[in-house]
Amino acid sequence: MVYSAVPKLNLNKVLFVALVALANLLVDFQLAIAQNADGRIFRSDRTNALVLMLVFCSAVLIYTSWARKGKKLFLRKIPGLDAVEEAVGRATEMGRPVLYIPGISELDEIETIAGISILGRVAKITALLSLMRLPMTPSVTDTPRTSQ
Repeated sequence: MVYSAVPKLNLNKVLFVALVALANLLVDFQLAIAQNADGRIFRSDRTNALVLMLVFCSAVLIYTSWARKGKKLFLRKIPGLDAVEEAVGRATEMGRPVLYIPGISELDEIETIAGISILGRVAKITALLSLMRLPMTPSVTDTPRTSQ
């Protein structure tokens, strides 16, 4: 006996479920119209929100399609990241190591997470020059330090 991995669908059951779902949508739509005091589907005083939403969504869809097609998009440089590259370059010229501290908070704080994401860029630059030292802080390690 041969068993297939995909079960055969009963077309009548599929159509019945689709019709029930469509009927539920129509009932919900009619209830939404009935709940509106004027009986209108759309509030005309919110037209500016509709226009802004359509413009924003279309811009996102257009830029997403351009990116998938491989079109060259303009991305503005972040001045702070350029300053990091300059600082690593200065440390290289002076023969000094780079000390990177991702933040003073615990690892579940958003500022520390942002600092750790920038650490990847700094690590790339310093890996070429082998200058980096990472501090061992309580937020990074699990075991506390003991004084001697």
